[in-house]
Amino acid sequence: MHKASNRDSAPKPERLWRGLDEGGDTLRTKLHGELGDEYSMKPVPDPLHEAGPGAHAVSLDRRQFLQLAGASLALSGLAGCGRPPREANLPYVHAPEHMVPGQPLFYATALPLDGFGRGVLVEADMGRPTKVEGNPRHPASRGGTDIFAQAAVLDLWDSDRSREPLHQGQPATWESLLAMLSRSRAQLADRAGTGLAVLTGPVSSPTLGAQLAQLLKDLPEARWYHASPAGEAEALLAGEAAFGARVLPLLHMDRAAVMLSLDADPLGPGPDQVAYARDFCAARKPEATPRSGDDRSDSFLRLYAVEPTPSLTGAMAEHRLALRWPQVEIVARRVANRLGLAVADSASDGGIPQQWLEALVADLERYGDRALVVVGERQNEAVHRVACAINSHLGAIGSTVSYRPPALATAEAHVGGLDSLAEDLRAGDIQLLLILDTNPIYEAPANLDLARAMATAGEVVHLGLYVDETAAAADWHVPAAHPLESWGDLRSPDGTATIVQPLIAPLYAGHTAGELLDALLSRDGPRAPYELVRGY
Repeated sequence: MHKASNRDSAPKPERLWRGLDEGGDTLRTKLHGELGDEYSMKPVPDPLHEAGPGAHAVSLDRRQFLQLAGASLALSGLAGCGRPPREANLPYVHAPEHMVPGQPLFYATALPLDGFGRGVLVEADMGRPTKVEGNPRHPASRGGTDIFAQAAVLDLWDSDRSREPLHQGQPATWESLLAMLSRSRAQLADRAGTGLAVLTGPVSSPTLGAQLAQLLKDLPEARWYHASPAGEAEALLAGEAAFGARVLPLLHMDRAAVMLSLDADPLGPGPDQVAYARDFCAARKPEATPRSGDDRSDSFLRLYAVEPTPSLTGAMAEHRLALRWPQVEIVARRVANRLGLAVADSASDGGIPQQWLEALVADLERYGDRALVVVGERQNEAVHRVACAINSHLGAIGSTVSYRPPALATAEAHVGGLDSLAEDLRAGDIQLLLILDTNPIYEAPANLDLARAMATAGEVVHLGLYVDETAAAADWHVPAAHPLESWGDLRSPDGTATIVQPLIAPLYAGHTAGELLDALLSRDGPRAPYELVRGY
């Protein structure tokens, strides 16, 4: 007998349908039984068929209905579109020089950082600054930029910038501020400037420095405060003690074979970071030509770093020694003694590994004029003086380091920093305070309580890009002009002066520090920034 297989005995699958047409009466019967007559599948009613016997009957299924509905919506949208009115859009009547549509232009200018200038080339597309690149012909950039220069374009187009002058937090006008300064100038002239104070950050602008010097000459009792807490003060004192002149070191790391960094960070953020980074990279190329007289097979710069706080320079060092801040001076004195200099040494060893110290001294003696010792701004005058003595003893001066006058505007009229300003404010000695492009309330230590001290001044005028903490506490706030929209000048750390030229008209009618000072110096009203720079 034939035995039925499992396949033959299995029930045959139900035939499946792929659409409403294939479902036929079976689907309609099932829906009618479950949902009743109200939900039975009926064709879409035709309005023409229901209109009467004279109308043409048209049968529509659901697919056709959706197609017609979509077409109707599309046609109704197109009906609302029309051509714009015809206008004659003409090009420039007198096109700007060298302007070619689609081709960017590059303008040489300078951007400030910590008061110093960095030479840059700014790309302008159809009159709008869009990109910042380094100027290869400028000694402070050498074709490179940093994140701060790149961000200058973002600051220019920042929608949070201050847009109008404020008086007591309410909108005011530039003319009303000039009227107040005119009245104050007459009163200050009678008192030789008593009660006038100017607070600035680091100033390298030759024009602005000359204005401050002229202001102090015309009003000798006026006071000029500096917002920087440390800066170059200790290095200047050491340079004056060592060389009899106020000079600062200028590093040439590309010529060095070994370098000792004493709590310094020349590769860290700062106005000379780009130039020093290029020199450092040039000295760290192993494929470079070996130095004459060097028995080493390479010319790789060897870096020793002594620092209490991690830094970018310390991260690049082959030999890094982490010590407390007072121990840095002990290292400097001990190195000087090992080199044969008559420098007072400390009785304490300072926790310095002797093997590390011996290797350092051996490298310094070995390379002589190709060695370099650099000290950070946070160290005191004694450490800077020891570094000057070591560099002089090794013959490094003129080779890996040179000394130049300070690029910042310096004057004996500086009466101190923020602590001195707060003290004079509480004493009631200041009637008019000009705060030029700095935010001391944010930067000052909390124990100074500078906001409360400023409330004792007669009038406080703040110039800045933003309505910041100081602007909120001041009586007057003036929008500052961005460096890409104003004329000016700046010096780089090596002393190179560069003209700052605008690439676009001021977006928010901003003003410069020079205009505010000129309002006090000139009886005919402030001159334009272009006239100030050209006049200097």
